[in-house]
This record gives sequence, structure tokens and C-alpha cells, in this order.
Amino acid sequence: MKRSAVWLAPWLLVGLIVGCGPTETANPPSSTPSSNKPVVVNIAAGRALFQHVCAYCHGSQGQGGVRMGAPALWGPSGVIKGSGYDNQSSLAAFIQQYMPLEAVNGVNPGSLTTSQANNVAAYILQ
Repeated sequence: MKRSAVWLAPWLLVGLIVGCGPTETANPPSSTPSSNKPVVVNIAAGRALFQHVCAYCHGSQGQGGVRMGAPALWGPSGVIKGSGYDNQSSLAAFIQQYMPLEAVNGVNPGSLTTSQANNVAAYILQ
């Protein structure tokens, strides 16, 4: 009898530890984005913001080379096509995080809202 009690003690200890652990289970991370809402854009607002801010370096036609070595956005030498930023979400995220590179017409680097960045991206990609 003593021998079976000694053998059973470790298993009882494991059961006690497991049984007294947290009762809540963690929810696995979702594999889908938290928001499946389509992005609503205003291309006219994107064009206006592009002309007000982006054209300062990229040129009014997106031709580039105006200031700070800004690349062309459209055309044969344009950097958008095939860059990985040739879709709405990635281009808007890049614009919001990095553009403009310096303060332009009262707009500071990284200060564009998600909506503004989406509008400019939609204008560029149209």
C-alpha cells in the first residue's frame, strides 16, 4: 500500500497544479483582419492633397525630380508599378508613415491621417 501511495503522489501533484491553473483560455489570434470594411476613398480630395503637398517634390504630374531627388510616380520610369506599393493598402501605409519627407505647406512628415493617405494613394493608382 505504501508503495502505491508513493507512486501516486507525483501524479496527484501534477493534477493539483494543472487543476489550479488559470480557468480562462486564451483566444487564438484571428487570421482575418479586424476590419473587413472596404476602404472609402475620395480621389478628388487625393488629387487636391497631392497638388498641395506631394507635387512639391514629385511634380504636379508625378514626373519626379523636382526636389530632394523625388522619383517619378507614373510613366516608364515611375517607381510605383511593380514596387510592392502598387496596391491601395501598401501605398497608403507607406504614404502615411513616410510622406512628406519634410514639412511642406504646413503638412509635417508622418502627419497625414489614414483617410488622407488612402485618398492620395487612390489618386496615384487611378
